[in-house]
Amino acid sequence: MKRFFYLGCSASMLFELVSVYFIMPFPVSQELSYLGLAYFLVSYRWVFRTLCLVSIILGAKKALIAKKMAILHHPAS
Repeated sequence: MKRFFYLGCSASMLFELVSVYFIMPFPVSQELSYLGLAYFLVSYRWVFRTLCLVSIILGAKKALIAKKMAILHHPAS
């Protein structure tokens, strides 16, 4: 279940970076071949964001509890 958390976080960040890259005037990002992809990403952004959020929620408990337990049980040097 931890994988869902990290996958959701990574996918969310990657989606936002890619969608900004294709919309903003960066080199190569404004070529006509990417126009359809940029429109698709903007049109379905809430679907992608919802899927990422569901994935984060599913894995959050396991990921955060495991991290907290590792910090609490860390042996003193």
